[in-house]
Order: sequence, then structure tokens, then C-alpha cells
Amino acid sequence: FVQFVNKNGGPQHLGVQLKAGGDIIAISAIDSRIPNCLKSFLKGGDVLAQKARR
Repeated sequence: FVQFVNKNGGPQHLGVQLKAGGDIIAISAIDSRIPNCLKSFLKGGDVLAQKARR
């Protein structure tokens, strides 16, 4: 998991990078129920983990 801000600014996102040097998938931008903060995501436990896997 990674937290990032786009080069042109805007809000922080939560994403996943499936392999080293690979693209980052912004899961918080795809599903608004997933928070853009890693700490909040981890507090969400299995419920949010299942949403992220989809």
C-alpha cells in the first residue's frame, strides 16, 4: 500500500503497487468507501481489505 498525491496536486490517495517499479492503482479513487489515509484503511480491518481486493 502507498499514500500519494498526484504531481499536479489534489487530494491524497491510497493505492497499491503490485510489483516493485510497477504502476500504482489508486484504490481510494476507484471506490469512495475506501479512505485515502492508510491509517484509516488499516483501522477498517477485513471489511475494507475485501473492498480493496475487488
